[in-house]
Amino acid sequence: MMNDQNKLETLIYEKDGLILTKDVVCENILSAYLYKEVKKGRLIRIRRGVFITEDAWNDY
Repeated sequence: MMNDQNKLETLIYEKDGLILTKDVVCENILSAYLYKEVKKGRLIRIRRGVFITEDAWNDY
């Protein structure tokens, strides 16, 4: 069984680095994991509810 961190990693991969808070909530992942990734610098908050990985910038 996947834990929330693993589910978030999978979601980031599936969404090509563009994550919405509603995606995280729909997958029953605790939003705390989303904010931990922001603190680590893995995700960048673009605006409320929208996050992106640094390498995803090259795709847009």
